[in-house]
Amino acid sequence: MFGILDSLKIGAGAALGVVLTWSALTTYDRLVDDPAVARAAREGYVQIAEKTALQAELDEIRRQRGVADDALRAALTRAETAQQEAARAQAAYDDLVAQDSGDDGARVDDGDLRWLRDH
Repeated sequence: MFGILDSLKIGAGAALGVVLTWSALTTYDRLVDDPAVARAAREGYVQIAEKTALQAELDEIRRQRGVADDALRAALTRAETAQQEAARAQAAYDDLVAQDSGDDGARVDDGDLRWLRDH
């Protein structure tokens, strides 16, 4: 049957087979499977990072738009107030000119010059 030497050869062959199989599977795992898994994992992280960055950019644009809308409303209010004030001043000046027209026509006096300097 089998002798001790044959048993050692069979045991060594089996051990060598286990070592070679383990080496082959480990090599496959490190060279083929792990990079694919890592690549798939990084792909997901890249998409999440890009989404987060775009969301932050969108939030900043919305914030800036809100600030710009507020500034526009304030500027329009100031412009309307200034326009009303200018209309009142023009009406007051027109009243003064209408009151000042006598026989010699409209005259410019010190009050008119003071008003022109102030406005």
